[in-house]
Amino acid sequence: MKEDEKYQIYLELITELEKEGTEKMAYEILRKILREMPLEQQKGILSDMPVDILKSILSEMSVEQKQETIRDVLSQMSKEERQKIIEQL
Repeated sequence: MKEDEKYQIYLELITELEKEGTEKMAYEILRKILREMPLEQQKGILSDMPVDILKSILSEMSVEQKQETIRDVLSQMSKEERQKIIEQL
């Protein structure tokens, strides 16, 4: 199975879990994606994810979970990419 196919399955599973009201499981899968997937693939998967589902998952996260997720994503970015984000904030 190709990496893209694997992450497409993750995306479908996240969507189904969110629809069923099991955001905690959807959150854990999203965290797995953000920890293991290269940044370019993350962008593709997250851009394919419906915004309402992503918002729902994020709204269920505690502040600590959100901070940890942000740290994971930032740690995979280059220094220049991180600087661009900081400048936009």
